[in-house]
Amino acid sequence: MPPVSGQPLETRPPIGRGQVPAFAGQTRAPAVVTRAHYAAKVMTTGLNQPWGIAFLPDGKILVKEKVGTMRVVDSKTERLKRAS
Repeated sequence: MPPVSGQPLETRPPIGRGQVPAFAGQTRAPAVVTRAHYAAKVMTTGLNQPWGIAFLPDGKILVKEKVGTMRVVDSKTERLKRAS
């Protein structure tokens, strides 16, 4: 059955025994249904736990790794380098 906008996406009982939500409905976020088309593309590999991204005005992508390293991905060449 497809998700219904505004209704809980997850309907199974919580898995963790003894865990209780901080407020009613915490573990049941409402579904968002969209008809927007998108395409996913792997632009680079070799990242160590990528954590956050920022798109730069020149088309490059700044990637923060969980270990603290900043990397730059060139969206044209798809090359990865350490941010300096």
